[in-house]
Amino acid sequence: MKKTNIHFILFFIFSFFALQSKSDFSIFNLFNTPGGVKPVDNQLYNEECGSCHFAYQPGLLPKRSWKKLMNNQSLKEHFGEDISYDDKETLTKITNYLENNAADISNYRRSVKINNSIDLKNTPTRISSIPYIKRKHHELPLKIIKQEMVGYLGNCTACHNSAKSGNYDEHTVTVPNITAGFINEELNTKPDGYEGVISQIGKNYKILSTKVKESSNSKKLCRVVSLESTDKYLVKTFCKFKGGNWF
Repeated sequence: MKKTNIHFILFFIFSFFALQSKSDFSIFNLFNTPGGVKPVDNQLYNEECGSCHFAYQPGLLPKRSWKKLMNNQSLKEHFGEDISYDDKETLTKITNYLENNAADISNYRRSVKINNSIDLKNTPTRISSIPYIKRKHHELPLKIIKQEMVGYLGNCTACHNSAKSGNYDEHTVTVPNITAGFINEELNTKPDGYEGVISQIGKNYKILSTKVKESSNSKKLCRVVSLESTDKYLVKTFCKFKGGNWF
């Protein structure tokens, strides 16, 4: 075999494995089950932390991060809030749960990828700062993230419809539509034929029709809206799944 062919084959092999190591649909995933991240299965943690914000799965951060986040000094300055515990037993139980199910302990597919993306010298305390998470969201314009219906990258449930179950697959994502966000209440409550003005962008609109679209595993509500644009009207369809945002 010619040397040029050997070099080409070696280059292909190395490139293939390099790409596979970064892909969520890698062949290596066949041997690394289950997928996603492990759902929250601790009632105490869900009640204590989930009462204020989305109860982030332990598998979204490595053990050292949870250890840093959960000491009482850090909890006194928990992203601008003092949530320190007088009840040491409760604090210990929650901390143990988070550490024992952390990304570097879990065998769940996405947790493994999250952990592999973090330099061992780093101890991230924000999920949104993790290299893997940043890479998965790098194509999202800042205006999408900053809109009122999302707010910040850590608001997982704004776009990930199955986040609570630990499923962050791209096929379960619906990114809220900025224009729909301006008329969110009207889309939720006003009848067909309703006319109004989107004050944020100075455009007239009219809700034309409403329909329910069903498939084998989902049902969504869709509303057809006529939007004024310069000297003409554009017709757009906004949809939402139950409990979700308009996209």
